Amino acid sequence: MTKINWTDQIISKMKSLINSGFSCSEVASQLSIITGAKVTRNAVIGKNNRLKKEPTKKRQSQREKISKKIKPESPRPVPIEIVNTTRNIPLLDVRLGQCRYITGHLICCGDTVHKGQFCKHHAEVCYR
Repeated sequence: MTKINWTDQIISKMKSLINSGFSCSEVASQLSIITGAKVTRNAVIGKNNRLKKEPTKKRQSQREKISKKIKPESPRPVPIEIVNTTRNIPLLDVRLGQCRYITGHLICCGDTVHKGQFCKHHAEVCYR
C-alpha cells in the first residue's frame, strides 16, 4: 500500500467532496482514483479531524432512522395513593409476616404482609 502525500490540492479536493455531502468512504474512493494511492476511509476521517473541519452533513444510521419513524408510546404511570401505615421497624427486628419494604436507612415498614414480603400498599408499588 502506498502512503498518500497530502498536498494542498488533495486536501482542497477532500474538503470540497465532504462539503458536497459525500461520505468519508466515497471521498476516500475518489481520492484513491485521483492520487493512484490507496486512501482509506479512516485516513480521510483522520485528516479531516486534524484539519478541524467538521462534515457539514451528518448521516443518520439505519437505527436512528427507524427509531425516529417508530416511537412507541410510553405507558403513563398510574398514581398510587400513599397511605402511611408504616411502623418504622429496624431491619434486624422485622419478624415473619411483617412488611420488609425499606422506608429509610435500614428502617422497614413493618405492616402486615399482604403479598410476598410486602404490605398491600408496598406490594402495589413493587409488583406493578
